[in-house]
Amino acid sequence: MTRFPAARVPVCFAVLTLLVLGGVPGRPSGVAQVPTATRQAAGPAAQPAARLMSVREPVLATATATASAAHYAFISRAGHPAAPIARWNPCSGPIGYRVNLARAPRGALADVQGAVERISAATGLRFRYLGTTSVVPSSTDSGPAYPAGTSIVVAWARPGQSRMLPEARSGAARPLAMGGGSWVTGRVDARGRVWGQFVEGAVVVDATQYPEPGFGRAQRGTRGRMLMHELGHVVGLGHVGDPAQVMYPVDSGAAVWGAGDRTGLRVLGAASGCLYAPR
Repeated sequence: MTRFPAARVPVCFAVLTLLVLGGVPGRPSGVAQVPTATRQAAGPAAQPAARLMSVREPVLATATATASAAHYAFISRAGHPAAPIARWNPCSGPIGYRVNLARAPRGALADVQGAVERISAATGLRFRYLGTTSVVPSSTDSGPAYPAGTSIVVAWARPGQSRMLPEARSGAARPLAMGGGSWVTGRVDARGRVWGQFVEGAVVVDATQYPEPGFGRAQRGTRGRMLMHELGHVVGLGHVGDPAQVMYPVDSGAAVWGAGDRTGLRVLGAASGCLYAPR
């Protein structure tokens, strides 16, 4: 299901769905949907395209676990296989992030930091926790704006409090969390290869649902693994059809990067070099 929040800058959304298997007595099961906003440009020196687009990756119900290092995908190529890969610039300093804990359960901050540490270890990207915030991404038509120096916000909110986390219709699957990021195109590396560059990211988690905390193995999946999956999208990974990967869209395994996850994260990380605006 695709939702398009009103925005002053035309954007392109990709909706990715993470299914959470099983359940916890007295607590609802959930589906984590990950929209990713991107500012598309026609070429290296072009301005963002003034059009609204939608692409979608399928939910894969079954597949064979192969633990293959070839099983990775990039969210910037969802529906556009020839598009440049979008990633964060590893040479722009640490990526600042904040967490809105106003409605978060106990232990939520530790799980966010644990997921960020796992992303950092796999990519070589540097992150800096800047503290808490009252911002709920997409709670207004134009934002709201992030605090200075903040590039990523993770927030717990009620359904309907953010346009990223709409209230579910009666009988419809309830999103567990939604997240994504925006990027500009037309960046190049030292070898002249063209990339997209992420400029902002967000995760909004349903504060009325309660996945198992931590990073252990639970029947329903864990909060830590869910955050790894969502932040995987924030740094540029897409869905794959291999259940051995964290980026498989069914959350039921251990909170450990698969071989394909690691390969994709390496491409998105510091090993691919600095990004520059074309001259």
